[in-house]
Amino acid sequence: MKFWEAVTVSALLLAGVPALAQEKVERNEALTFGTVEAFKFKPGTSQRVQELEDKFFLPAGRAAGLIDPIILHLNTGEWDAIYFFPTKLGLSVMEYRNSPDDVAFTAALGKMVGGVDKAKAMLKEWDDSIEKRVRHAGHVHPIPK
Repeated sequence: MKFWEAVTVSALLLAGVPALAQEKVERNEALTFGTVEAFKFKPGTSQRVQELEDKFFLPAGRAAGLIDPIILHLNTGEWDAIYFFPTKLGLSVMEYRNSPDDVAFTAALGKMVGGVDKAKAMLKEWDDSIEKRVRHAGHVHPIPK
């Protein structure tokens, strides 16, 4: 194939590209993504877990600009509680060991309790109260009215 023939063929092939270029990437803004975590707490720790949650963790999350979690305290079954932690990061939140949400939360908690070291000690206390946990990524749809 000669040079000009190749240019003509290429031009004809590229003529269809504008139709493809008109397709646009579109994000589904109606969905709220987050992590779903189920917890089984060690015996005797549930009162302290509730205190950490109510007095410190929920206010720190709000101060960090995070969306309040949905918390289910269960009366039956294997798990004591199931939490849905919404995030503006979408599913990419699963790519992090320490997400931007985690960093903002720890900083806000540190301001509340007198330093990041104290905040990390509280988070360790929380982690030490856990007997078993599972973590999944998920999303919620808006509830139709």
